Amino acid sequence: MKPSEQNTDGLIDKLVDHLEPVTPMKHPLWVALPWLCFAIAYIGLSIAILNTRPDFAEKIAHMPYIIEISTVFLLSLSAALTSMWLKTPDIRGQKYMLYIPLALLTFLCGFAAYFLSEINFNLPHIHWHMCYLEALIFAVIPATALIILSTKGKTTRPYMLGLMNTLTIGALGYIGLRITCASDDPGHICVYHALPYIVFALVITFIGNRIYRW
Repeated sequence: MKPSEQNTDGLIDKLVDHLEPVTPMKHPLWVALPWLCFAIAYIGLSIAILNTRPDFAEKIAHMPYIIEISTVFLLSLSAALTSMWLKTPDIRGQKYMLYIPLALLTFLCGFAAYFLSEINFNLPHIHWHMCYLEALIFAVIPATALIILSTKGKTTRPYMLGLMNTLTIGALGYIGLRITCASDDPGHICVYHALPYIVFALVITFIGNRIYRW
C-alpha cells in the first residue's frame, strides 16, 4: 500500500472513531405549531385577565381596525413560520418565505403612513405608562420560549432570524395592546404600543449573532 493511501485510510479511521449518533431536526412546521398554539393561548389569557377595551364590541365592526389587526396577525404568523425555517442552515431551500413577512410589514408601514397623512399627528411626551407594563406581559414569556427554540437550530442568518423573532413577538404584543388599550391616538400608539417592541428589535438585532450562532 502506498504511503498516501495509508494516510488516507488513517484519516478515515480517525474520523470514523469520532462519529456519534445525530438526531434529525424536526420539520419546522411541527416546531412552529406548538409554539403558536401556546403563544396565542397565552395572549388570549393575558387579554382576558387585563380586560378588553370598553369599546371593543364597536371597534371590531370598524373596517380599518379589522384590517389592522388581521394584517398584524398575519405578519406575526408568517414571521413565526419563517423563524422556524431559518433555524435550518439552508432554510430548506424555501427562501421565498423571507419575503412574506417583509411584504406584510411594508404594507403596514404604508397603511400607517397614509393614515397619519390624513390627520394632525403629534408625539406625546414619553413617560412611564401602563401600556409599557402590558407590553412586557404580552412579550416576555412568548419571546423567551421562541428564543430558546431558535437557539436549538443551526441558522446561517442570525440577524434575519432575530428580525423574524422580533416581528413575531412585536406583532402579537401589538395586537394585545390594541385590544386592551382604549386609546386610538396615533401618537399614543407609536410611543406606547410600538416603541417597546422597536427597542426590543434593536437589542435582539445587536446581540443576535451571539444568541443564534452555532
